[in-house]
Amino acid sequence: MKSLATISAVCILSLGAIVSASTAEPAKPGRPIAHKIAHGSEITAANVGPAAAGFGNLKQFEGGEIKDGNTYPFVTEIAVSTNYDGFEVEGPHRLIEGAAFSKSLDISTTLPVVMRGSSVRAATASPWAVLVRPGAGAFYFLWSDAGALTTDGAPNDRSHAMSGALQLRGPQAVVFRSHISKTSDGIDVSGSAAVVQETLIDELTTWAGDHNDGIQIAVSDAANGAKVRRQIQVVRSKILNPNPQTSGLYILGDGVTLRDNFFAGGGWTIYGGAKSNGHGGASSASVTASNNIFGRGYFTKSGHFGPVTYWDKSPALANTWTNNRFEDGKPVTP
Repeated sequence: MKSLATISAVCILSLGAIVSASTAEPAKPGRPIAHKIAHGSEITAANVGPAAAGFGNLKQFEGGEIKDGNTYPFVTEIAVSTNYDGFEVEGPHRLIEGAAFSKSLDISTTLPVVMRGSSVRAATASPWAVLVRPGAGAFYFLWSDAGALTTDGAPNDRSHAMSGALQLRGPQAVVFRSHISKTSDGIDVSGSAAVVQETLIDELTTWAGDHNDGIQIAVSDAANGAKVRRQIQVVRSKILNPNPQTSGLYILGDGVTLRDNFFAGGGWTIYGGAKSNGHGGASSASVTASNNIFGRGYFTKSGHFGPVTYWDKSPALANTWTNNRFEDGKPVTP
């Protein structure tokens, strides 16, 4: 498993590769697409997801489980290490490319899985679009989209309800240039070493009994409840929650970096993790928020109640808040 430093370096290299490319046709492995994203405010539905990468006429499949030892019509077995859009994936690994799924995917294979130019839109109620189980290999969700197929009937009719689009419980994940929408929670992270880069999360939908978080980061290890260092990065992404409750980001964990993003909506746009967001227990530490913009398109305070809450300023926790502001340049202070 790669270290966070390796993942961070790969993310930086991928941006440089994207800037240097000059073609807009579907990229081959190791051949990224030209689009420079300097800040999450530049993200739109037009520059994320399969269509933005030139993938059309996706092959249709139902979905299901992906386990070790099984073969699947939508999976290509790749024997060697391969570069996808600037991300180096060790071989052997499994590639799912140009596929559309009408049911959820449940991933437990210990091999790395790359989903690229693909769509997971569950047609019926589901707790997730993609679940990556603990112990699974690294997961790459590139130029793809996920969520419910439709939100018809919300909030009271739950026949199409989806609790969370991406449930990332494995040890390493990258979400890049993807579109997460039509779901209660966008991305739930309880594994470590996850990167969400240049991704759009919007159209969060409330079904009866649900709350809404654009990204929810878990605090404790499932085995013993111990605090663990998650090492999560959210960079150059846009998270929009039109609902007047919960958050754009709900942070419960150490080692979280939020940089160059655009956030708007929710009850509080960011829950910062102090005293486990009011539920008791240790505060989140080593959380860095820098150069983020808070939009007021839904509520005058960005979130219904405000832009940020439960941010612990204790020096020993090493939480840093730098150059975060509203769209008009006025500073946002926790």
